[in-house]
Amino acid sequence: MDEKKTMDTYIRESAEALKNMLFHMPDEVEKLKDLYVGQPCQKIRIVASGSSYNGALCARFYMQDILKTEIEVTTPFEFVHYIPIDKAFTFVISQSGCSINAIEALDILQRRGEKAIGITGNPQSIYREHCDYILDYGVGEETVGYVTKGVVTLILFLDLFALQTALGQGKIKEEIYQEEIRKLKEAVERYGQVYDQSRDFITRNFSLLTSMHQAYVLGSHTAYGIAAEAALKIGETVCIPASSFESEEFLHGPNLQLTPTYSVFIIDAHDETSQRSLQIYQAVSAVCERCFYIGLGKEDGDTKKLMIPMNTEHNLLPFVYLQFFQLVAYQVTESLHRWEKHPMFARFRDRIEYKIK
Repeated sequence: MDEKKTMDTYIRESAEALKNMLFHMPDEVEKLKDLYVGQPCQKIRIVASGSSYNGALCARFYMQDILKTEIEVTTPFEFVHYIPIDKAFTFVISQSGCSINAIEALDILQRRGEKAIGITGNPQSIYREHCDYILDYGVGEETVGYVTKGVVTLILFLDLFALQTALGQGKIKEEIYQEEIRKLKEAVERYGQVYDQSRDFITRNFSLLTSMHQAYVLGSHTAYGIAAEAALKIGETVCIPASSFESEEFLHGPNLQLTPTYSVFIIDAHDETSQRSLQIYQAVSAVCERCFYIGLGKEDGDTKKLMIPMNTEHNLLPFVYLQFFQLVAYQVTESLHRWEKHPMFARFRDRIEYKIK
């Protein structure tokens, strides 16, 4: 009998999926590059919802730094109703290929006479009927709705598109390209180690993590994309209020809600802001027992810190930190048996069409 697929299954499969992408460059990366190169574009616009949106946030600054081009990330609703025609190279992402809002964005592009470029993990879906060009970003099958493997493989796909395009346009030299690939491989090679450390951390803090009532996740720049995806995963699985904030903005209002019942996860951006993140952790810890710090470096005996012995650059942190939050969401929800939603939620589904066709 086949093993039942769970979030944990796909978290564990992520390392191999990422390795395959790195060692066997997907043809679709080259296809997206060819669609982009030569276009009279002032920026690149990524249109996506949910975890795909957060994945694009995680990749945004890496892409921007490598391509030396503005990267805009927006939702399909914003794009359809509020963004006018402009000189942006636009593509629309939906892992399932069934997102109602993403399909609407593709339809708008076609009506405007622009290329409707769809990126998906399911090229045989209804998505293909709405695209001029459909690209499979290589996640493979992920049958659990709370996606994990799909997020990290999307980030890598976007990073590789930036690298291939920058190399092809002469914005980076071959030696820089190879060094970036080496850094990506190093982060992916340590995936199993981070998984084991994350599981140990969850076991060590099991009582605190399984008694969360509301949660904040804080991060800056690329780490804010991680925080956004972490809050989404915790909220939709554990079914508690979970919000993400840019680390310093947390101090301008959201912090006033703090009571000892709150849970706060602070992501160290591993850059010049690290000391400030540590100060925030120390201040929040004075109020909240459930305050956790996720960073790189040596352990210091603090059981509420997950310190990963790596030296990964800031813009590549999603490949280190994301699986920790995915595991927290999975393990807490599994332990509390919270996969089923409240019976009244059926009334919501009955009254509005949303998310997928």
